[in-house]
Amino acid sequence: MATVLVVYRPELVDLPATPAVVIRRTAEASQLAEVFDEGFKALYGRLAAAGVAPTGCAFTRYLSVGDTFELELGVPTAESSSIPTIELPECQVARLRYIGPYDGLRAACERLFNWIAEYGRRPSGPFWESYVTDPITEPDPAKRITDIYVPLAG
Repeated sequence: MATVLVVYRPELVDLPATPAVVIRRTAEASQLAEVFDEGFKALYGRLAAAGVAPTGCAFTRYLSVGDTFELELGVPTAESSSIPTIELPECQVARLRYIGPYDGLRAACERLFNWIAEYGRRPSGPFWESYVTDPITEPDPAKRITDIYVPLAG
């Protein structure tokens, strides 16, 4: 039986500034799954040790892409003095909701970047994926929900 992928229509959304705890990683494409597994485990361990609760979905922000990826693995939190946070900036983004296995995210990102160009806008800053569905609680890759966000230039 074929897996059905769902990609919703891109939309423009205004996001508020959001504090988040992040860890940085560098990886080649072949290492990404391993880096995500290790990195998010370490990140959630750090939050638990500090007694800081997430306030939103885990995300990966792509600082640079190419042969090597520079990433920020993060989780939104309330600002806390017990653990350093960064701030995802207040901005307008193009957002695309994708439902399906993670190996389809590249094509979904390409679709979103093409839509941005067709709409006459330009990306501004690193894009990120927000994992609405936790793969631990949803083992079926066809049911995983990921929102892709691309900040836009004014």
